[in-house]
Amino acid sequence: MEKRHFIQRHILGVLMDQEYARFRDMRPDNVDSNAYSYHLGVLQKEKLVQKTNNEYTLTVPGLAYVDMLSSETAEPRQQPKIMTIIVIENEHGQLLAHMKDRQPFIGKLTFPCGKLHMEDISVKQAALRETREKTGILLPDLRHVGDCYVAVTYDHKVTMNTLMHVFYTRVHSMSVTLLPHVSWYEREELAAGGPATKRVLRLMNEQFNAHRFFDEYSEALI
Repeated sequence: MEKRHFIQRHILGVLMDQEYARFRDMRPDNVDSNAYSYHLGVLQKEKLVQKTNNEYTLTVPGLAYVDMLSSETAEPRQQPKIMTIIVIENEHGQLLAHMKDRQPFIGKLTFPCGKLHMEDISVKQAALRETREKTGILLPDLRHVGDCYVAVTYDHKVTMNTLMHVFYTRVHSMSVTLLPHVSWYEREELAAGGPATKRVLRLMNEQFNAHRFFDEYSEALI
């Protein structure tokens, strides 16, 4: 996301801290009035800020935008991903997976997974949608078995972090029609999968019988 001019950051910062602000209250010190008016106009044109009576406030898109901003810098910052990962087991104990065709971890086996979308009204709905989109299976329900926070580090710094909502179900292999890119795999074949897949595979043996688990895991890239 493009870095904003400091005047725009200042205006957004003021409106992050109060519901309404007057024109003069949002102007940074020692800033020319023409420059200030121009950048306020940019935010209004982008429909992030609106004028109500004689005061200014954030629009609904503006509220969504500032929700992504750092409260210290008023700049967008990288946030952890929220995803669902779905473990589907058949009557032979095999698990459904596919080979990743894009980075990160291209070429690694992975359970069906995907990011939550803004239009998903629940985490379970997101999981059911991802199952349909990634495997072709239309399921009536899934069991939310736990959550797993996965952090990937490089040179002692976190480069990727994801909160995975883990879902599980069993199906009869002959009762489902799979998309061409997904297949049934033995557990041993998935042991060299991506970080989240490897961790969830381990949790299957340790904690899937618990009421619901929470797990934190980090893996260093070499």
